[in-house]
Amino acid sequence: MVVVLVNHGVLVGVQQQLHLNATLGIAQFSAEIRTHLFIQVIGRHLLQRGLCQEAYEFFSNYRSLEYFGHILEVLLHKILDETGNSPKNQTLKETLQLVRRFPISLETIVNCARKSEMSLWKAFFDAGEDAKTLFYVSLLIVGISEQEQLASGNILSDYHPDT
Repeated sequence: MVVVLVNHGVLVGVQQQLHLNATLGIAQFSAEIRTHLFIQVIGRHLLQRGLCQEAYEFFSNYRSLEYFGHILEVLLHKILDETGNSPKNQTLKETLQLVRRFPISLETIVNCARKSEMSLWKAFFDAGEDAKTLFYVSLLIVGISEQEQLASGNILSDYHPDT
């Protein structure tokens, strides 16, 4: 059984398994709920066909989702993996342009670069991202995160930013 939660961009399904326990001579049935994001798959399809405006409009429908940044990151990472070392990576450039149109773009791009293989960095930066800018943005993101943790008291008590 599969359920499509269109407003959340998620497929929800039930994976069923039957396990035979030979020692006890019984069969055990188990069911697990599985979820899968589908927004980035449709967006990738649109981008690969050069439908950049349609991709932007499609993604805009989901911008209010709490995990929207993750969706963009998964999209960007998939495109980078697919086209990273090819000399003609127009889809990567168009994907970066799409991601830049959203307010969470810098964090998304930094997270993708940070989690990507070093061998793909050259293609990533050649597609339009300045490595120094991303470095400073990542420092800013880490700094903001640490300040939020300090403000909420969630950081280790022996942390001394002055040293």
